[in-house]
Amino acid sequence: MRKPTLYKHRGSWYARFWNEAEKKYHSRALGVKIEGKRERRDEAVVTALKLAPEMARTAVKNAVVEKTIADISLFEYVESFWRPDSEYAKEKALLDKKPLSYHYIFVNREMIKNKMKPYEGFSGLLLKELTKPI
Repeated sequence: MRKPTLYKHRGSWYARFWNEAEKKYHSRALGVKIEGKRERRDEAVVTALKLAPEMARTAVKNAVVEKTIADISLFEYVESFWRPDSEYAKEKALLDKKPLSYHYIFVNREMIKNKMKPYEGFSGLLLKELTKPI
């Protein structure tokens, strides 16, 4: 675990903790006021080091196991692909300088529902199990 970094903000000491699970920093007020010649830095360091194990435990508890794209079912992937707010729709709108029509998205979603879902070969199929013949 990384050591917390200290900084001053609005008259108090704050500590920045690295959360390995989320790959980002979290800040927390230490409750130590900035006053005096040394600005109570030593007290802030001690407080931050006491909080570090607690922040690490919280990070482990809050860690969410993310599914990789290979562990998603084929239907879930295809249905998420044909949403108006999907990455594909956003990128296509950005490149073409106009959004995909809702009718086009609707037609593709209906095709999935009417053509793909009834086919038993696709039920329960994960993306990592998808091969060229399938």
